[in-house]
Amino acid sequence: MAARSMTSLLVPAGYGWLAGMRNLAAPTAASLWLSRRGRVRGRSARALASPLARWALPLLAATEFGVDKLRRAPDRTYPAILLTRLASGALAGAVVCQALRGRTSARAGAAIGAAFALLSSIVNLRLRRAASARLATSKWRAGVAEDVLAVGLGAALASA
Repeated sequence: MAARSMTSLLVPAGYGWLAGMRNLAAPTAASLWLSRRGRVRGRSARALASPLARWALPLLAATEFGVDKLRRAPDRTYPAILLTRLASGALAGAVVCQALRGRTSARAGAAIGAAFALLSSIVNLRLRRAASARLATSKWRAGVAEDVLAVGLGAALASA
């Protein structure tokens, strides 16, 4: 029982980490995961599992992947951008944790998701900069490598 409980708390951490990598990837993966579960409870979970969300979120996430490569795109630690990543991690973490552990766990999932989104935003920005500098590669290539990791993590979370 304790192992299952711990695992169900690690899942929102994964969604939070994903939100720190790419803002819209976390709700997109959560939407796919929730839609596969069948009946979902809670207004936010139903909204994420809706046909509109399952259609629109992947398109918006793909757009974000492209915008991230623009020279003028602000860093993910810019306050407004960082707040949206925290909110994204909190939303995905809350709905998934609620689905796994019950309604009272939504707050814990939101806190875990937001905390890991913050950590991921900082760590992944530093990793991306270090990869660009040390590997003598362009920021664009380092961003594409991060995209690949984000898609892999999102796919793993959505199919878990």
